[in-house]
Amino acid sequence: MLVGIVSYDLAYLFAVSVIIAMMHLSIRTRIMSGFTLPPALCILGWVATGVMASTVVAMGVTWVR
Repeated sequence: MLVGIVSYDLAYLFAVSVIIAMMHLSIRTRIMSGFTLPPALCILGWVATGVMASTVVAMGVTWVR
């Protein structure tokens, strides 16, 4: 049971790091040329990233308790 909980935590932590990397790539004009995110989607993406990161923190806190 504990192994399953830890693997979920690691999967979410990995997902957050991938989302952060994708957000950084999608707003760079040097990398994406003319296909960068519009400002509204950029804000929405960072909000979603923050929500996902907060769930990882909450899961970590409840796991330590």
